[in-house]
Amino acid sequence: MDEFAPWWGEKLTQPHFYKREKMGKFYRQWSHRLGLEVIKMRQSKRYGLYPTPAQRDEMTNEIAAYIDDCYQHEKDVKYEDVYVTDHTPVEKKFVTNSEADDEDFYAYA
Repeated sequence: MDEFAPWWGEKLTQPHFYKREKMGKFYRQWSHRLGLEVIKMRQSKRYGLYPTPAQRDEMTNEIAAYIDDCYQHEKDVKYEDVYVTDHTPVEKKFVTNSEADDEDFYAYA
């Protein structure tokens, strides 16, 4: 199963390239590739050596959906520590001392 490891994994053996964060990405990509190999093996057992054109299309669509899911997962991991703030304006609050001040303020505004 070593042949399915990501190609850049050899670099991790070098001390100047190795960082602990890169190991997580390495193992994620490796598991994506193993998942793809499982799909290919299952398809070869199911359809045999000579699938029909409809079966080929089904196989292609299944693999394309899996690859899209892998890309989406990697994008989600990349942005998991990014937060979006809501920039809608907050309703202004006014502090006055009495109801008479309130009436004066709103009459002026």
